[in-house]
Amino acid sequence: MEFKVFFVEESFQGQQGLHILMKKHSTIPKRLYNIEEASIYLGRTPNAIRQMIWDGKIPIVRDTKRILLDVKDMDIWIEQSKEQYTF
Repeated sequence: MEFKVFFVEESFQGQQGLHILMKKHSTIPKRLYNIEEASIYLGRTPNAIRQMIWDGKIPIVRDTKRILLDVKDMDIWIEQSKEQYTF
């Protein structure tokens, strides 16, 4: 995580003050997605992602009760699902 610091000069009840605002900015790409995030990534509905999991089409990472999907596994599924038609 990277923090950016902004300095803002502000007048409050006649007194000058300097306030620091910190904005959290993620620079590390996410590797694990929950079902809702995976549905956005793959362009499918959350129920379609659940069905893919139940059908064994895509593996999961279980963190206690949470079900997560690895972005690498989703990319593999995309590559394996590609078809090319020639006319």
